[in-house]
Amino acid sequence: NKLSQIVVREILFKANAKQRAICTERFIDLATKLVSLKNFDSATAVITALGSCSIQRLKRTWAELGEGSKIRMQHLEKLASNKRKYENIRAECKQNIPPILPLMAAHLSDLALIQEGNPKYIDGLVNFSRYVQEANVISEVQQYQQDFYNFAPNPEILAWLLTYPVVSESDADEELYSMSLKLEPLNPHDALEKFIVQEEQMKKEIGQLQSSNAELNIIVALERKKNENLTEQNRKLIELVKDMCNNQQFDVSNTQQILSQITSLS
Repeated sequence: NKLSQIVVREILFKANAKQRAICTERFIDLATKLVSLKNFDSATAVITALGSCSIQRLKRTWAELGEGSKIRMQHLEKLASNKRKYENIRAECKQNIPPILPLMAAHLSDLALIQEGNPKYIDGLVNFSRYVQEANVISEVQQYQQDFYNFAPNPEILAWLLTYPVVSESDADEELYSMSLKLEPLNPHDALEKFIVQEEQMKKEIGQLQSSNAELNIIVALERKKNENLTEQNRKLIELVKDMCNNQQFDVSNTQQILSQITSLS
């Protein structure tokens, strides 16, 4: 994410811990303001940057922050947590009124999950269940766009953001961490602490992945069962129509009978 990389770079470009702390506090203020404006997508990008390894490890920098900023940062991290598919941010979106800029990554993940667990066709028939679920996700995003932000663009800031030099995500991680190490080098105690922190983080991520995988398996199993039921209903409906056509009963007088039988199948 370009915005996340900009945030990290701007902090690391500062010459000393005091200046980095001031810059960090300003980005905490920015994330807080973005949340108040219901721009949860950009807010999450800023919060993610502040929580990155390259920034979190700067102990001297964080020590310079005021207690108020640290408390606000804790609230922001809780809001942007990816637990249970970003349930906190989703809840905030649903509790507010448009205009809202939701966390698009969450909705794109929903669409990917639906496409992964639902084939386009079942026994040669269109799998309407898949497309209904996709439409529901898109409809949720659209409802947040029922109103618009009334901001006048700032050409200077816009040009700065668009022309800001960034690199690929994989290259950026290594480069930014190296910059962070130069600013606050590791000592033997920090190296051990880093290993412990990384181990705990890995355990946490593994737990989250296992939880997400379990949820995915449940969803896929439910969708398969739903599709099996839908296929059986389609089969019965086709047989019903064929029987009526073969018996020459498919006329206006039988409309009510057809509707009642179709309803009983669904």
